[in-house]
Amino acid sequence: MNESQNNKRSNKKLKTMCEVAVMVAVALALSYIELELGAAGGSVGLVMIPIFVVCFRHGLSWGLVAGLVLGTLKCLFTEGIGYGWQAILLDYSVAYLACGLCGLWKNPKVSGVVAGTLVGSVARWFIHTLSGVVLWGEYMPAEYLGLPMSNVWLYSMLYNGIYMSLNCALAVAVLVLLRKKAPILFEVN
Repeated sequence: MNESQNNKRSNKKLKTMCEVAVMVAVALALSYIELELGAAGGSVGLVMIPIFVVCFRHGLSWGLVAGLVLGTLKCLFTEGIGYGWQAILLDYSVAYLACGLCGLWKNPKVSGVVAGTLVGSVARWFIHTLSGVVLWGEYMPAEYLGLPMSNVWLYSMLYNGIYMSLNCALAVAVLVLLRKKAPILFEVN
């Protein structure tokens, strides 16, 4: 490989790293603008959208990196660190890393945007559900949303499923709209 090709490759990697950093920063800023669901638990917001855009533009590896960095920073900046290292890993770092699975769909059409967003959201929901069982199961109430609770898996699936389904639906709607109205966001030059 000649020096010119090497420089182009280095420039492209640097450009991608900068873009990922900016999108992580945007996602972190968006994490402060969320609707808390109160008694149902969790929150709804736009935090996953910039990570999904990274995934669609740059693929799986960059999507996983962006999700991991976002989750870790979100934990540090939103005082999640007070819950212990297990919560840092599952509720933040690994949960947002799982969003990066959306990167299996690179430069997708609208159907790929829907599929990728669903996969990334379901992966995050699964990690939150696992965390709910492993870390928070002892705090399961006797009743949740008017239903008696005796199974920690069911409780965690419901608790995390409510806010994650709303986050997923919001992300699908926004990303499909962006794919149709601003397709350049999904393409790499």
